[in-house]
Amino acid sequence: MRRLSLVFTALVVAMGVAGIEHAEANDAAVGIGNFAESYGCAPGESGVYRPYVPRSGYIAPAEPIRGPWGDMFGRNYYQITDSLASWQIPGSSKVLSVHERILPALYLAGANLSDHIGAGKSYYEYSAVARVCRTVGGALKPCGRAFGTGFDINPGSNPYSRDNYLRTDLPQWYVDSFSDAGFCWGGYWVTVKDAMHFSWSGPGQTPGYPGRPKPYPPVTSASSFTTRMAAFGAAISSTSSGSFTVADFTGEGAPDLVRIDPGGKIEAAGAVGDYRQLAFRSTLGVSTDEALVGDYDLDGVADVWVPVRSGANVAFDIYLGNTDFEVSTRVTTSIPSDTETLLLGYRDDDLIPDVYASSDGIYLVYDSEDDFAAIGGTIPLDPSVTSSWHVATGDFDVDGRADIYALSVGGAPTLRIATATGGTAVYHPTVSTTASSIFEMADYDGDGRDDVFVLNGTELTIAPGGNNSWDQDSWFQLASTIPPDAGPECVGPNPCDSIGHVDEQGVWTLADRARTNPDASAFYYGNPGDAPFAGDWDCDGIDTPGLYRRSDGFVYLRNANTQGIADLEFYFGNPGDVPLIGDFDGDGCDTVSLYRPSEHRIYIINDLGKDGAGLGAADFSFVFGNPGDVPFVGDFDADGKDEVGIRRPSTGRVMLRWDLSAGAADYEFIFGATGDIPIAGDWNGDGRDTVAVYRPSNGVWYLRLSNTGGVAHHTIDFEAAGSVSNPVAGHFGP
Repeated sequence: MRRLSLVFTALVVAMGVAGIEHAEANDAAVGIGNFAESYGCAPGESGVYRPYVPRSGYIAPAEPIRGPWGDMFGRNYYQITDSLASWQIPGSSKVLSVHERILPALYLAGANLSDHIGAGKSYYEYSAVARVCRTVGGALKPCGRAFGTGFDINPGSNPYSRDNYLRTDLPQWYVDSFSDAGFCWGGYWVTVKDAMHFSWSGPGQTPGYPGRPKPYPPVTSASSFTTRMAAFGAAISSTSSGSFTVADFTGEGAPDLVRIDPGGKIEAAGAVGDYRQLAFRSTLGVSTDEALVGDYDLDGVADVWVPVRSGANVAFDIYLGNTDFEVSTRVTTSIPSDTETLLLGYRDDDLIPDVYASSDGIYLVYDSEDDFAAIGGTIPLDPSVTSSWHVATGDFDVDGRADIYALSVGGAPTLRIATATGGTAVYHPTVSTTASSIFEMADYDGDGRDDVFVLNGTELTIAPGGNNSWDQDSWFQLASTIPPDAGPECVGPNPCDSIGHVDEQGVWTLADRARTNPDASAFYYGNPGDAPFAGDWDCDGIDTPGLYRRSDGFVYLRNANTQGIADLEFYFGNPGDVPLIGDFDGDGCDTVSLYRPSEHRIYIINDLGKDGAGLGAADFSFVFGNPGDVPFVGDFDADGKDEVGIRRPSTGRVMLRWDLSAGAADYEFIFGATGDIPIAGDWNGDGRDTVAVYRPSNGVWYLRLSNTGGVAHHTIDFEAAGSVSNPVAGHFGP
């Protein structure tokens, strides 16, 4: 899950439409997906990652499409072709070939355009191009147009801009006509601009979209769950207390293994990386012994439903994932509070999950469309199913309606299935269970069929519901080879530092936490060629931007993480000097010191320069290291004062001193590779800064939680490979 607020980008979104039948399900009850191409568009979240294809360029028609994109648009490109329809742009001769499931959104966009045209406005479309079956240039993922969900308007006057500069002749009313109907405009993309491009963000972003389209048929024949697909050593254990489920918390489209502990901590072991490491971490801020997961606000992001049983009927406090679970809404129901088991699933074709409540061997379905006040259906279980059995929802018959799975306890358990239409089935999957096992159903391999998940301790066993012949997890691998990493746990008592980067155009992107897919803010500050850094200039505990402009020799400091002019500027030093930022005297304020490579000498200055004047004389001056060594700053001994460390690029040797004086290193170790950029931060809040390196060749941060050699404790992908961005670190906000 990633959200990024960009202060210099205007985002205009409204919500309205008509038109499709059928109805779809989702195994993990987390909605039908958000397909937005950028987090700069509504709903402010990146859409689920498009499925992997084995080669870039033209995509063969028979290439399978797995996961949510296959559910929604077709299991291969033949099915997409069979689902194409034509739509003519109002007031234009141009006709687009698009997927039939985006027609309701286009009808709404067309109505919006017609209103503006009727008011005398006009825009001439000399070119309009829709479906083409290709990957994104140089990447192993399909472009939006491959699914018939995207189109390009007038590329000559609305070009793609890798430098993130928006060039467009599209009127705002034209853009709004599509944005208000649920389309993501490439001009709202965050790191690049594609002003010609519009793509559909999904049913949740199209007002009045007529329900959940039925999933496309699976790409495999049904199996009997007797193939033991995998047994992973998971980063989450069933022996821990809390609520467990499977849901996509990381955005790659596959089900992650999720635990919500009684204290409200949320942890997800990512499907990318075979569940072996935590890929997501957050907190509810409330204690709970019971929690469910489902998309309540239609943004394609998993929300946490906490049952409240204090009254006669159950209520739910629903913590919204797009607020990092900080905002909740109370929903009342007519479900009796003494109901033993509550599950989420989809009974009908609306977009919000329904609640399945156990009652004497029957599951009563409380319909979200009726505000959970009425029983919209029932699913009776086989009489042999007792309270000792594990239960889960899924979609066994792929009809768009949630079914109930019940798995017995034992070395050769029985799996009984009761469908929403009254059907039954019995299997004996190749798994074993105990009373403390965790049992869930979800589509791990992306074929459109439910798979059995059983967690015993840290052993996660998956038994597929379809007969497969491919590499089971290849379809959801991200463009990065680095699995998602939840980052260090902030144990305190001090604030934890985060990471950021500043690109060559002066765009600062600051993460809320040092983790994969963080919430982040972005803003312009500076000019191309400036040397960026961060520090706490006004002693308020928040690190904010600074720049050294070699063209005029001045430093420009700002006291807010926003676009704007400098609050303080002063002359810095010689053109080749390197800024060193730290609190070297422990007064709670950062200052700008310098390293002079020509002398390999460090100059420590404990006061900021006077506005418009010079930096002032050094309080300390000493030589440390050899020519070519790269200095960095941190409080390596946890004494409340920063020191200077160096890293030798040729060997990766890190050398630290505990005071501001010349001499041999007090401690040395090897960390990182050639070309890495060293930086330090207090990643876990324990008061001690530890080393990290940023690797420009792959855009990855490697963090250690101790100043010792070894492999990284956390590996965080937070920038494009080959980027020329400069890394920054600090505490960027509360």
